[in-house]
Amino acid sequence: MMREVAIRSGFIDTENNGKEFNPLGPHALRESFGSIMTNSGVPDTIVDFWHGHEIGEMAEAYRSVQFESLKKMYLDREKLISISADKVDVEEIREKLRVEVEQQNSNFKSW
Repeated sequence: MMREVAIRSGFIDTENNGKEFNPLGPHALRESFGSIMTNSGVPDTIVDFWHGHEIGEMAEAYRSVQFESLKKMYLDREKLISISADKVDVEEIREKLRVEVEQQNSNFKSW
């Protein structure tokens, strides 16, 4: 279905613009989401969790206590994947990431 939509909208031709796979297919979009989130500072484990991968005992921790922080982490970065959002302020994202990292580091130090 997504391939047909991409062809009808003119984003790709019937030959996937010469590529072996549809760059707008579900797998490509899923991988792009993961790359964008990882490159914006989201830990791999959380990106795997958002993808629906089983991550063992950590999955239960994220499903309960930390749900709100995961939701906020996603919402803070949602504009990176939105096609209708205003231009991204990279410095603002870097500052938020720096604050998050400092908070996580202080949490680890308290253990």
